[in-house]
Amino acid sequence: MFSELIRWMTGKAAVAETPAGPPPANRRRFPRLGCPEGSVQVEGTGKTFRLVDLGSGGVRLRADDGADGDVPASDRPFRARLLLGAIHLEAGLRVSHRAAGDVGCAFADLQPGCARILGDFLKPRLLGRSLQEIDASLLKNPDPAMRMRWFQGDEETQLFLWQEPTGAPRKEEFAFLGYTILLDLVKGVLQTGAQRDTSPGKAGFGRSDQSAVAFFATPSYRALRLGGSILESSTLPPEAGDPLGDAISREMHCLFRRVVLGGKDSPVTFVWEGEPGTPALPVVTLCVLGISLLRTGLPAATAFPEGRLLSGRLVWAGGGIPAACKVVHADDQVVGGGLQLGSPQDRETLAAFLAPRILGRSLDEVPPPTEIRPFSPPGSRAWLFVGVHNTHLLALVAPGQRLVYGRLCFMDRVLVYDRNTLTGYACPRGIVFPSDWELPLGILDAVPPADDPAIGICHQILEQARLPEEVRSAWTAVLPPAGPPAGQPQVT
Repeated sequence: MFSELIRWMTGKAAVAETPAGPPPANRRRFPRLGCPEGSVQVEGTGKTFRLVDLGSGGVRLRADDGADGDVPASDRPFRARLLLGAIHLEAGLRVSHRAAGDVGCAFADLQPGCARILGDFLKPRLLGRSLQEIDASLLKNPDPAMRMRWFQGDEETQLFLWQEPTGAPRKEEFAFLGYTILLDLVKGVLQTGAQRDTSPGKAGFGRSDQSAVAFFATPSYRALRLGGSILESSTLPPEAGDPLGDAISREMHCLFRRVVLGGKDSPVTFVWEGEPGTPALPVVTLCVLGISLLRTGLPAATAFPEGRLLSGRLVWAGGGIPAACKVVHADDQVVGGGLQLGSPQDRETLAAFLAPRILGRSLDEVPPPTEIRPFSPPGSRAWLFVGVHNTHLLALVAPGQRLVYGRLCFMDRVLVYDRNTLTGYACPRGIVFPSDWELPLGILDAVPPADDPAIGICHQILEQARLPEEVRSAWTAVLPPAGPPAGQPQVT
């Protein structure tokens, strides 16, 4: 169940997103985004065409060497698949014009779920294209010793850069789509936060009020992903775009490829078999490729030269696996290095331990479905939280922390609570759209929820996620008791 997650965590299944092309040369009803590395497959013909650009209203194809004759006639809609890097969308198209080897097509049929995915793909990239430097002299510079520069785009997207007199960037402030990212290059600190609207109906000008930003203890995956997409599509000068883009990339790489243990986690230790009487060392961070340990209880003279192999066992509540750490660095407090496991089964066990922590901590609150679910009780409220790997939690909570309807989706599992009944599904084909109340039953296979080991993972996701207590309590109340976590042996 976790093999795909292992590949993703180790970077072996990563698919680079399609880079955006140059901005459109002409104004259109629907803004277009260049996607020269995308493609369109026409169903029934086996033909694949290069994608020139696309927008919310349609696409433009490149039909080389007179191949435009392979595109269906203008009066006949046809089905096609849009391939945008890791995103595949089904759509109905109709030819609107042909010119110089290019074929313009309008969407004749685009399902709401696919339209939302396309919108999510386009929006940050179009916002990136809109960023332009403007005069910052109209604003008060909070640090007059440095030069402040101001880049502004559509929908109140803006970036502020502070530079030393030598031109070296020192800090940045990036606001977009309700998020704020702060980067202090001197301290090496990146923060993400959500903007709280303190003045409804009043458009913002200049820097946002930092007191109106709720900063996350752990960087928000959604903020990093959207911010990274905006920067990648922009034409910002290197001194403005590169430092922030690099910091976001590094943070995303670390955020879900290592887990910082503590807080709600049970203690995880490394039992080192190096010397008799050596205490179990607390684990600080852990992933399928690396580990860092506290030197608690070790003699100060204990040496950890680079390359030394520490053999032992990783132990946590309910399980453990043989493991070894090949030292990469060490200081007075921490020893860190590469993690070596003995067998594929050990990797699966570790992934089962890490998965709920990675998936739960990735959940960010987003606007719930706009339409009201039929027969919703008075006073009920809808909540939606979305994370990585199509992970999402949907909850309709009535007064008294009572769950009326809920859906928890992660990996290939879907749990639905409706009409006082919990139903489990496997979803090996396709995805479930978070903002849809209804399920695509044609791609789901029923799974008895009470017998599904995923129930334990659901409990752990709820525990790890940043959720309002009423949502966590409502969901916990309808789940069966958790058995031993998936991939971990029962300790007796």
